Amino acid sequence: MNKNIGLSILITLGLIACKPSSSYSYKVLELGQDQFGYEIIKSNKSFITQKYIPGKAGNTPFSSEEDAKKVASLMLLKLENGVFPPTIKLSEIDSLQIK
Repeated sequence: MNKNIGLSILITLGLIACKPSSSYSYKVLELGQDQFGYEIIKSNKSFITQKYIPGKAGNTPFSSEEDAKKVASLMLLKLENGVFPPTIKLSEIDSLQIK
């Protein structure tokens, strides 16, 4: 491994480890049989409720808990990095292989 790349990885991991914990979290919502959404929680209060796959036409819920978790995790990443509003693009949905 290149020494510069290795050093860069160590510095990045150190910065991540020193980062204060986020005030954001999520929970998966079960909306019906094989229908899921998610809720973003900030400081123990509901912040965003997403019942449908963002970026897709129509009102289609997630078909698996795992898919809802993937998108909720991406949303948390955006919020923690100061992206506001934390929109999810269809290209991101496609790259996460959401059905």
